Amino acid sequence: MNVWWLYKLRAALKSSATILMYHRVATPITDPWQLAVSPENFEQQLQLLTKSKSVVSVPQLVEALKSHKLNKKYIALTFDDGYIDNFHVVKPLLEKYEIPATFFITTGYVGQKKEFWWDELEKILIHTNRLPPSLKLDVEGKLYFFSLGTDTLLTKDLNIRHQNWIHYESPTARCRIYLELWRLISPLKHEEQQQILASLREWAQIETKPRPEYCCMNSKQVKELASNPLFSIGAHTAFHPALACHPASVQRREIVESRLFLEKIVSKDINILAYPSGSFNEESIAILKKEQYKAALSTIPKTVTNQEDPYKLGRFQVNNWGRNKFERNLLHWSCL
Repeated sequence: MNVWWLYKLRAALKSSATILMYHRVATPITDPWQLAVSPENFEQQLQLLTKSKSVVSVPQLVEALKSHKLNKKYIALTFDDGYIDNFHVVKPLLEKYEIPATFFITTGYVGQKKEFWWDELEKILIHTNRLPPSLKLDVEGKLYFFSLGTDTLLTKDLNIRHQNWIHYESPTARCRIYLELWRLISPLKHEEQQQILASLREWAQIETKPRPEYCCMNSKQVKELASNPLFSIGAHTAFHPALACHPASVQRREIVESRLFLEKIVSKDINILAYPSGSFNEESIAILKKEQYKAALSTIPKTVTNQEDPYKLGRFQVNNWGRNKFERNLLHWSCL
């Protein structure tokens, strides 16, 4: 018996749920965090999922887990952040194939003409045509110095290298500086992140005009999503902080504000949250329990079983794969 059939046998014998994590369905020029799946590949993935009789919504999955009734193989789809393509591209494709999904919305960006901080950082460092040769930046009272070397001008060669760039590599000085700044900015409060971005825009001498395709849905679009029985809405905090990096007071504000904002829009209870960047700690869980959230989703790559802690549910990030590779990964994940 070959490895493929062994995987199939193991998957068939194991009752569990595989939660899939998406962010965007789009074709960006650069995608270092592999957050985007092309519309063509996404439709191929949905066509494969239609052959499964066990694709359920996250709320259904949470209820089954609560009553220890995960008695077969389940699959659930989630979309984090609330990118505009979730409405214009994802929604019609899910409706076409009648596949349920849960959208976790970062409410501080809803209807705002601005990009998520990591996207704007990428736009400044990776897509600006000409940058100064050096950068001096104050982060929490500490000065950092960066040199672009020969990468000040965005040449054709740099563009090509950036298009194939994945975050664990640093093919250019611009990529290296982006990653270093990402690590510095990620644990900060939203206000501090915005101050640093303002400094970077001034340094790069560029306008603040956002790219429309990188913006979040507006309230009307979120409400329309929620009106379809196929779809459910979950919280993703107000401004996408790395929760574990902040005191309980900041975490509570982010969690509560996000929920209240969404409940006002959709007129439904919001009781499931996805941790931004998968960051959480015991304080995060204590707040969710006190606020009567039923479950929370992490980015830990593991399946969900009947014994799972509902506040530490695992998910698998889906990359820009065609049908065959997606099927192989689904089978592999279901055996973990």
